[in-house]
Amino acid sequence: MRFFSRGVRESARVSGRPLVTLAVLGLAANGWIGCSLQPQEGWYACDQDAAEPGCPAGWSCREGLCWATPGDAGFDDGDGGAEDGTDVGPACGDGVVDPGEECDGEPPGASCRTACGTAGRQTCTGCLWLCTAEETCNGADDDCDGRTDEAFVLDADPSNCGACGRACAGGGGCYRRECYPARCSNGSLDDDESDVDCGGSTCAPCPAEGACEFGSDCESGSCEAARCALGCEVLRNASGEDGGTGSAIPGWSVDVNGGSGWTVEGGADRAPNERGYHRFVASFDWDIKHQDVELQAAGFSLAQLDRRPDIRVGEWVRRRWDGVPGATTDLYFIVVELRDAAGAAVARWDRGSRVAPARTPADDSWREESHLFSGYPSAPRTVHFTDGGKDTEGWVGPFGAWFDGGRITVLGMACPSCRDGEQNQDETGVDCGGGCGACP
Repeated sequence: MRFFSRGVRESARVSGRPLVTLAVLGLAANGWIGCSLQPQEGWYACDQDAAEPGCPAGWSCREGLCWATPGDAGFDDGDGGAEDGTDVGPACGDGVVDPGEECDGEPPGASCRTACGTAGRQTCTGCLWLCTAEETCNGADDDCDGRTDEAFVLDADPSNCGACGRACAGGGGCYRRECYPARCSNGSLDDDESDVDCGGSTCAPCPAEGACEFGSDCESGSCEAARCALGCEVLRNASGEDGGTGSAIPGWSVDVNGGSGWTVEGGADRAPNERGYHRFVASFDWDIKHQDVELQAAGFSLAQLDRRPDIRVGEWVRRRWDGVPGATTDLYFIVVELRDAAGAAVARWDRGSRVAPARTPADDSWREESHLFSGYPSAPRTVHFTDGGKDTEGWVGPFGAWFDGGRITVLGMACPSCRDGEQNQDETGVDCGGGCGACP
């Protein structure tokens, strides 16, 4: 028999945890190698002649030391028979609190404070008592992982739609942080839906290729040949649907509020392809407003913008009817610029200007002004949209040009969401992380 020095040691792991310090003892004629526990660092000497040698359950006492011999690691398990891997000694997860363990499978214990100060419970983790907390939707980092509410998808969670605790009533669904009625997810074509469970006045807009009647039926804001085009509409309060008057118009900055000022009106005289019954109306002196759409803030990633996507812009205009068909026309202009990260214009389109305005049709019909930005030289970061109008007759009140259905549509890609196959918004992976919930 040949023996090796007890000073030669190596570490072994059982069930993934550092368990024993081993010394190679020898190689007997029958081929087994013995591994002894050293009487240090929590390991014990034993009395092999005693009724209770003093070793942990499942271990054996030989030559005055407690032995753990992992049978599945190529060693004889010491039972004198075939190697069956059963004599492996104590391990975390066996339900027994072994030496070096604080717990093993016990249910959560007392209340405590986590490392980041949140309320938690003592839990048995890796056979040690640790203070842990589960993440809840509350705007805080409960589980101390440096992320907030990562387990919740505010984009589509009907219990936390757009904000923690904002539940959609009556079993309704959540889409892009907005609640929709339960009938919008029943698999049927109901009420004024343009396609099954989408479109219409109350359901979420339809994705690309969904059936549509109006641009507002579509996520892209673009209905082409009764089908929704792939794209994303990013202009806010485009027709005055969010209200506003004078110098206070949600989503817009009012540059000039002349005459009687900007007015949002309702009524049946809507522009073609527009579902709503609102429109902006100018007065007897120039009224001018603009909106800067930050495309990254709208959820697009730099990688998406660096592709220089086609962008469709435009708006419907009409004169204010005054009871005398063809008697006069009103003045207007529309100017749109794509701007880079430095704020410089990389592309520009205008339909008239304040000093050289266009004129509305004289027959009370709507005119669509539209332009497609394509093949421009560098990546956009902001779209600057300006419009303005005035009456030519000098009447006090809202008797100037009408504006309806303004649009900025980023084409060729869906609106940023937690299911668009892109890493955008505040995501840390594709459609996960940030507001889209934890990544797998």
